[in-house]
Order: sequence, then structure tokens, then C-alpha cells
Amino acid sequence: MMNKYFKVYIIYIAWCILLILPYLIVMHDCKKHGIENFKEDLLSTSSRDNLILSTSSRDNLLLSTMLKAVGPLENPKRIQTVHRKTIEPTIDIGGWNNIKMALETIICVAAKYNRSVIVPKPTSWYLVPGDNTHLFDFFDEESFKSVVPTSDKINSESSYLFEENNCLIKTTSAMQDGDFKKFDTISNFNNWVIDSRKCRHFTYYTRHFTQNKYDILVNKAFRIRKDIIVIACNLLKKHNLELSKFNAIHIRKGEFQYKDSLWGNDTAGRVISKIKKYVKGVPLLIVSDEYNKKLIRELGNIVPRVVCWSKQDIAEPKIAPIVDMLCCIPAKHFFGTSLSTFSTGIMQWRGYMKSSGCDIDDIPRFIQEQNFCVSCAGDIEQDTWKNL
Repeated sequence: MMNKYFKVYIIYIAWCILLILPYLIVMHDCKKHGIENFKEDLLSTSSRDNLILSTSSRDNLLLSTMLKAVGPLENPKRIQTVHRKTIEPTIDIGGWNNIKMALETIICVAAKYNRSVIVPKPTSWYLVPGDNTHLFDFFDEESFKSVVPTSDKINSESSYLFEENNCLIKTTSAMQDGDFKKFDTISNFNNWVIDSRKCRHFTYYTRHFTQNKYDILVNKAFRIRKDIIVIACNLLKKHNLELSKFNAIHIRKGEFQYKDSLWGNDTAGRVISKIKKYVKGVPLLIVSDEYNKKLIRELGNIVPRVVCWSKQDIAEPKIAPIVDMLCCIPAKHFFGTSLSTFSTGIMQWRGYMKSSGCDIDDIPRFIQEQNFCVSCAGDIEQDTWKNL
């Protein structure tokens, strides 16, 4: 009987060794190449308001710089809304940055035509977990309402619905004076309804609104909540990624419709050839929707340390992509994925960081060399944040 139990015990031990052996091999390989492979627990959101970095000047500088660049405005005061005409957008059918870009365009239209904005009600956002996502889950409500007149009242008796064949808002080319004059023909309608399923308003606002006052409006309206910024700063601190003393890249693949044409069969080769001259000597942060072991291993041969997390386990998974974006903006250099608004969203915030006095390279840089990003980067070039 004892011999029988002994055999079972030996089999159990052997099975446990087989289970953990691959993990030990990977960890040894990561240590050898200076790679930090994390699956983070970013703290529960119930306590994130109480998170404090350390009292060191270095940590305070990171937090204060991030808050100044993209955090809530100081002492915002809501605009007293009067009985004015309204514009009622729905949430764009694209991802988080597409939604943000669409709403940036909407508030510019509202400002140009002196209309209040009906803030979209909680609903499902594409690729964002949960069924009741709201604009102010991410952005500071008081900052938004201090520069954007909002209204809860809709005069449905006189509404104009933007249709596919009469959308008015161009999405792929710049609007000219003649295009804007078309809005004058519908000025008598009390409420403009823009349903993204019939008329997408996802575009770079800078294509249509070139005056500096619109750059200031967008910058002040879409300020990230302080608690989310604190989470990002704590994550950077945890991995010893200091302000302007690391580099970052964003690699988008996953469900990305352009992934095959952009990346081909040699992701590692494309990345290394593009960034090699910029990244030596300091840590490199990778944010991606795909965990590429080959890429991480090869990058570990040219930089002192690679930091990469595949997914983040947090109490509110919906903020994880925004935390990723925020972690990239204090980097000295940043390289994005062509055609990805996630990357261009990071570049926009990095421009805000630069205008706040941070010593970073705010030139839009992409891993792929392709003509699309001449227009892509041109729409968010440094001029849009020079005079904020």
C-alpha cells in the first residue's frame, strides 16, 4: 500500500515540475535579456484616488508634468448654459480614439455655430468592456463643461438628421468655406442629430478647423481624469521608467485590418531597423495588443531593459488602453503604428507634454514608411499645440 502511494506521489511531483518548467525557462531567458514581462495588477479603482507616488521630487515631477499636460484644468467653472440650439451626436462606431476624435470635431462644430452639446448617454463602445460606458469614465467632467456648453434638453420638434447622402461633415478631406455654408441652410433647426451609424463624424478636427482657438478648445475639453493619470504614473514608477529617460513603441496587430500589409512576416526586423538609432542606452517600453516573444527577445539585445505587458488585470478593464497611452507620453522618443489612431492619439498627448515644457521628441514617428502617414501625421503635427 505504501509503495502505491509513493508512486502516486512521485508522479504528482513530476507533473508539477513539467508544469512550471516552461515558466522557469522563460523567466531565465527574460532575465538574461534584460526583459521585464509583466501581467500587472494596477490596483482597484475604489482606492485609486488615494494613490500617492513617493514624496521624491522625481516622482512629483512626473505626476505634475502629466497633470499639467493632459490632466484636469485648475479650478474649472461650468459654462452657464442658456436656451440655445443644440447638437446631438451619438458615439462613433469605431474604437476609443475614433470616438474621441469624432467628439473633438463635434465640439468644434458646436462652437462655430453657437450650439450646446447633448452629451451622449452611457452605451456600448466598440472594444471597450461593459455596456454602460460614458464619456466621463475617462475625461474630467468639470473641465469639459467649463469650455463646452452642454444641455440635457432636446427640442425634438425641430430636428435635422444628418444622413449618409447629406452628412455635411467630411471625413477624408478638408472642408472649404463652401462646405461650411451648407450648415447655414439648416440653421433654423433647433437640434442637429448626428447618428454615427448613418453619418460618421470621425475625422481629425484639424482638417476643418485651423484656427488656434479650436486647438485650445479641444485641449481644454478632453482632459483625462486625475485618478487614471495617477495609475499610469504609479505603473511607470513601479518599472523605473522616468520622465524623458525611456523610449516607447506602440505595435498594433490583433483585429487591426491593416496588420498584414503593414507588418508582413518580419515584425521584429521592421521595428529594429526603424528605431535602432534612437533607443540605445535607455529602457524601452512596448505597448501592444500582441505579445511577441521574438521581438522582445531581439530588442533585449540592443537596449538595456525591455518592459512589456501583454494584458493588465485591473478593477476597471475599460481604462487599460488609456493607461497604456498615458505611459507612452513621457517617453523621450515614441514610434507608432501607421494607420492606428491609438498611436496618433498618443502623439497628440505628447504634443501637449512638449508644450508643457517637457524635454521629449514630439515629432510624429511611425515604424512603417508609407505615404498614408504623411497626411496622418500632418493632421496632428506640432503646430496644433505650439500656442496652447
